[in-house]
Amino acid sequence: MKKKILTFIVVGFIVFSINISVFASKGLDIVQDDTDSLIEITSEMMPLGYDDDAIYYTRSSPFWKVQRSEYFEPSIYRTETRSGLLFTGTLKFTGRVINDGNGRYRGAYEGTLYYYGNVR
Repeated sequence: MKKKILTFIVVGFIVFSINISVFASKGLDIVQDDTDSLIEITSEMMPLGYDDDAIYYTRSSPFWKVQRSEYFEPSIYRTETRSGLLFTGTLKFTGRVINDGNGRYRGAYEGTLYYYGNVR
């Protein structure tokens, strides 16, 4: 009985590992399709204004998350939270986007704007 259970666990682990490998390689293929146009950027600056299409505030953390949007300009940040608070400080964006060559970044892919500063 112990041998059957052990065999079942080993076989299950092998099948599980293979499934994870296949899933991971499929995910990498999707990313590799865009590698020539996707770039990694880090932009750090003061919040200057609003961009409701690109940024929203998450209540669970002091992070500003970037939604998918047609255009994302790192120089424009939403400074008001859903609870109405305004922040002073620096926001840092790290994420993968497409540079359209005109100083704008297209398709803000799941980046994060980190907040540094104080609530005012």
